[in-house]
Amino acid sequence: MVQRPGVPTAPELVLVTDSGSVPMSPGRTYHVGRDPLCEICLEDARVSWHHAILRPDGDHWTVEDEHSTNGTWADGQRVHEWSVGVGSQLRFGSVEDGPRAVLVDPAPS
Repeated sequence: MVQRPGVPTAPELVLVTDSGSVPMSPGRTYHVGRDPLCEICLEDARVSWHHAILRPDGDHWTVEDEHSTNGTWADGQRVHEWSVGVGSQLRFGSVEDGPRAVLVDPAPS
């Protein structure tokens, strides 16, 4: 992605789940769901095939529910679209015990 001077961009983040971690670059959008073609594939029956997306939005990231059956939660609140960043906790399919993901800073090189 070419960065234009003076235009803020979302930070690089890492999404950590029980099954691993996904480095997130502000140059792309990440799909969350049971579909094996999703960048973040969660194998849980409560997660919809195409459940949510994580996308850069100016100087931050946004999680957007894709009309999932069982919902998306950010920091304990059911959301349709919500700004997220370092420390945000996401749940998919159930606020109590659905698959959990946390956004963290990338590890220093």
